[in-house]
Amino acid sequence: MTIIDALKSIIKDEAIIADGNMHSHACIEEKDVSAKLKKLTISDLGQGHLVIGLDGGRIMICDRKEFALMSPIFRITKDCDHNRACDALLIKEKPGGRCEIAYIDLKSDSPTGYSGQFKSSKCFINYIESLIKTFCDIDIKIEREKYVLFHTDSTNSTPSIGKKTTRPTPNDKNSATSPMKFIVKNNMTISQMKFL
Repeated sequence: MTIIDALKSIIKDEAIIADGNMHSHACIEEKDVSAKLKKLTISDLGQGHLVIGLDGGRIMICDRKEFALMSPIFRITKDCDHNRACDALLIKEKPGGRCEIAYIDLKSDSPTGYSGQFKSSKCFINYIESLIKTFCDIDIKIEREKYVLFHTDSTNSTPSIGKKTTRPTPNDKNSATSPMKFIVKNNMTISQMKFL
């Protein structure tokens, strides 16, 4: 069993945006009607890629009301960001039980409030990693994690996704509080190779 197979066996179908074995693109959509960045397509997916819609996948309905919870046993409170999530996770499986993960969030204009979303999503991955090890007997080695923030710009400036840095950024410079930031326009298509 591969890491992707194990993930697909425990993640509900409606939370899986795209399986690279069947799709070359993943459409990430923001449900907030006031959002300026409503849709972003990630391209160049291939075998071993899985995109999970973490934000939308955590919606629970109770007494005809919608709640966004990471677990139904968690308390709803503003004192902790444990129920928050980034919009999507891109998981890339590599040989030998290794993988890379991109935590992806879409924001409009001047992005704020993403740190708690990324941190809670990282905790979710830690939990998934433990589940797969315990119940599927697969040891996962996460080689690289990228926190990626795509956002619009109020000045309608040129997208920054095509720009290249002269030196690669060390992994420790990319974190939940200091993600890679890319200015994009609504409905753009971005290759996963640009950030993972």
